[in-house]
Amino acid sequence: MTDMPRSAEGAAKLLAEVVELVRSLSVDDVERLLKGEAKLAVVSRSVKPSSNRNFASSIDIDGIRSTLVAMDSRDDGLLYLRQLKLSRNALQALSEAMDLPVRKSDKIEDLMGNLIEATIGFRLRSNAIREPG
Repeated sequence: MTDMPRSAEGAAKLLAEVVELVRSLSVDDVERLLKGEAKLAVVSRSVKPSSNRNFASSIDIDGIRSTLVAMDSRDDGLLYLRQLKLSRNALQALSEAMDLPVRKSDKIEDLMGNLIEATIGFRLRSNAIREPG
């Protein structure tokens, strides 16, 4: 445990990140963690393969999708994707793995927006339709 943050500020920042992560989990995921059936893990964000096929196998598509689906706002989802710092190619591979259409002209923000709408936006719209006002 010698690699812990050396300052109180660093420790506070780390704890704040953990709190945000736990808040983004589903109730089922939290229950699984509490029962010892699941665990939190540190996953590297660096993605540097040379082709989209390699990107799809090197990023945690299911993990990213699960995290996005559990979020309650588009802004939170966009912040999460920005924090991952995925390249355009990685976002394109993620989109393709989730069966989303991708155009060559799509920029990073376009790809992120499409991912947000496919995972968070559709649910928010559906809930708004079912529970008006």
